[in-house]
Amino acid sequence: MKRIIFPLIITGSLGLVAISCGQKSQNTNEQTQETGTAAAAQDTSVASGYTSIETKGKKPPVKQLKTDAMRTVSMDGLDLEVTNMYAGSTLKQIYCKAIGREYEARYYFNSNGKVSMLDEISKSMSGEYIQEIFIYVADSLQVAVKRKAPSKAELEKGRAENFQPASNDMRASADKISKKALVLMVSED
Repeated sequence: MKRIIFPLIITGSLGLVAISCGQKSQNTNEQTQETGTAAAAQDTSVASGYTSIETKGKKPPVKQLKTDAMRTVSMDGLDLEVTNMYAGSTLKQIYCKAIGREYEARYYFNSNGKVSMLDEISKSMSGEYIQEIFIYVADSLQVAVKRKAPSKAELEKGRAENFQPASNDMRASADKISKKALVLMVSED
């Protein structure tokens, strides 16, 4: 009986020692892996040259639009208050507002000095506001979009619908609308 029990006790105690040693070695491996990966992560960020830079709310420099003095121009049966807006010496926008009427227009210019977009807002006879946007690319009209809303503030929320301007509508021609904008730009009181 001693021959059977004694080897079992020795084998069992050796097994417990082996299991506890295995756990310690696993724990130390896990710790070195964790610290090793953390160190490796630090090493790779340093090696890649990445350093986080705090901007503290600063924004990249943007050219502010400078505005000319507003002037009054008569065109198309309307008396318009016209303002030219420049980025440096380059014309970027012309803003027109009709005197005594619900009408305004913004002409946006591309780097070649031609109109790239026209945004007009007017009020219909029924009291509804209508916004029409014309986008020009390479001297041709690409998109014409119309929105309607009960107030000017709600135009942005209104559903945009593409439409085809009438054949006699000057806004359908990028060349004609650029010439009109040029007249607005250089016209005096």
